[in-house]
Amino acid sequence: PELTANDYFANARGQARGEFTYNRWGGSFTGPVILPKLHDGRNKTFFMYGYEGIHETRPRGGVFTVPTEAERNGDFSALLRIGSNYQLYDPATRRTAAGGRFQSDPFPGNLIPASRISPIARNILKYYAPPNVPGTVDFRNNLSLPNAPEPITYYTHTWRLDHNLSERHRVFGRANVYKRDSNYNDWFQNEATGQWFQFLSRGASFDDVYTFSPSFIMNLRYGYNRFIRTYDANPLSYGFDLTSLGLPASWNNAIDPSVRRFPVINIGGYTSTYNGVLWRPNDTHALVAAFDNIRGSHAIKFGMEYRVYRKNQVNPDNASTGTLTFGDTYTRGPLDNSPGQPIGGGLASLLLGIPTGGGVDRRASFAEQSTVWSFYGQDDWKITSRLILTLGLRYEIEGPLSERFDRTVRDFDPNAALPIEAQVKANYARNPTAEVPASQFSVRGGLTFAGGNGLPRTLWDRDTNNFMPRIGIAYTLNPKTVLRAGYGVFFGLLGVSRGDVIQTGFSETTNLIPTLDGGLTFVATLANPFPDGFREPVGSAQGAMTFVGQGISYIHSRPHSAKMQRWQLGIQRELPHRIMLEAAYVGNSGTDIETSRSLNGIPLQYLSTSPTRDQPRIDYLSTNLPNPYNPLLPGTGRAGTLIGRSALLTPYPHFTGLSTFTSEGSSSYHSLQTKFDKRFSKGYTVQATWT
Repeated sequence: PELTANDYFANARGQARGEFTYNRWGGSFTGPVILPKLHDGRNKTFFMYGYEGIHETRPRGGVFTVPTEAERNGDFSALLRIGSNYQLYDPATRRTAAGGRFQSDPFPGNLIPASRISPIARNILKYYAPPNVPGTVDFRNNLSLPNAPEPITYYTHTWRLDHNLSERHRVFGRANVYKRDSNYNDWFQNEATGQWFQFLSRGASFDDVYTFSPSFIMNLRYGYNRFIRTYDANPLSYGFDLTSLGLPASWNNAIDPSVRRFPVINIGGYTSTYNGVLWRPNDTHALVAAFDNIRGSHAIKFGMEYRVYRKNQVNPDNASTGTLTFGDTYTRGPLDNSPGQPIGGGLASLLLGIPTGGGVDRRASFAEQSTVWSFYGQDDWKITSRLILTLGLRYEIEGPLSERFDRTVRDFDPNAALPIEAQVKANYARNPTAEVPASQFSVRGGLTFAGGNGLPRTLWDRDTNNFMPRIGIAYTLNPKTVLRAGYGVFFGLLGVSRGDVIQTGFSETTNLIPTLDGGLTFVATLANPFPDGFREPVGSAQGAMTFVGQGISYIHSRPHSAKMQRWQLGIQRELPHRIMLEAAYVGNSGTDIETSRSLNGIPLQYLSTSPTRDQPRIDYLSTNLPNPYNPLLPGTGRAGTLIGRSALLTPYPHFTGLSTFTSEGSSSYHSLQTKFDKRFSKGYTVQATWT
């Protein structure tokens, strides 16, 4: 640690190097197991125990942006002196303008009157640390904490017991535990920031080796590992009382005290108070049977493996207490589609008590599982003293992901009928946009769920053709030159190792919707962010209507495992003076690679083809029109009286977003890889590689 350099940003600001400490210790002992009058394990039974501990402190900081004292009091005049693009606009003057737009007037001098500043905003800003450096010209990066410490403690214990049942039969068992604790990100040194983090691991294995003959050996193995990743917010914020900020008691009382923390405050351009809360154990079971058999010039290997992957998760985060987002949506101007301020607009929204978004999460826990069966065989055949051929085949079949209590989305039905269809179509017919005639306006499509309506509990159909041939050749041209070539097929995993279940409907977010008329009036303010209460999860009870009016994603029910084909051709040559040269062509081709797809974009025919910014087209697509979903979808992104024209042009306008993963990606790789190796007489080696 004494040789560790100072952080770049600390040097730039003249700050001293942070604290570095690293103390590590450990020990082990081993020997025969001797139990007087019961068991003499000499030459038969042995034990081993090892321990290691680490205490460490290292910088894990950064540079952040917090409001200045003047800004906290509504004085943004210093920003306005930089340029007119920092001008703030008053939401109270918002009014309709030509072309479906809204218009606002500027705050004179970029000053928000003290009488307009929300007392709740003042209370929130008390938790924000003051600047400790001037920062940039517009006061960004004004909280410099590059050397904020992360203290770490770690220990591990390992036990092993070996026993020789006979000359042919040996077994051993092993167990291990470790724990790592640290805390960091406490930028404000109070309830608002800080993360307390742990890794916890438990593992065990059993290994059984039996020698049938000198040329035939069996190895049976079982392994188990439990790895827990867990973290929580600053302990000072446990059970945080929202009413201490001035927020309503109805909100505070709606949150379980066991998960209630300081809320997430997102101010555009400034540091957030997000803190995670997570308990996530991962369990892996593996059972292996491996056999080795030598028959003449053939070295044969074959066997099987069965693996079970399980993951459980409880992940409320402080988003389950609530998120308040403050952007420049209502403080930009003079029109609502004018560019926002580089910084300041979000903070002005906070001071005025006007959130631009947010919500309260009700997050479901999950317990998911997938399995993999694999079988393999390989023959290393020494055809001659100069030629060796390796042939192999592996087959894997993966069990689809499932959730123990079916708390997950399975797929998307594009033809699902919705009970709101007739009314929405009637509403739309009164004010259609020219691109989509009323007769073609779609109000169909919705989610399906595991175990519901005759669907299986598993989340996709098995991919059953994952055969993986392997071939390798080594040919000795002469005592100093060897040619090698190989080809193999490999498949990726689809289950727990790839991703998690999607719990739309089982988790629910009460969205903070500040206005239903584009900001002319505000139905939700900082004084009462959730006037209609909180939405509770109902699981799959709403069927295809689940999350209509919001963004959704789903799991593709017919995926393919990503396939990789790899090949190599190389030559190795020994030169005088203990020099070895190696050159190889290495290639790789990937198909069926998983890619993320948005299925609810604006069709290309409605987009601009201009090579430069097409503002008229942007204005046309963002024009506000009467919303045909109002008032059928309250509390969603389709709740307002107005809707942007672009949203009505999407394939599924009743959703704000629709995405999934598909197996459409591909990749290719070609390389020349070279290596130089020089060995010296006293054990030194020099290596150089070039690709």
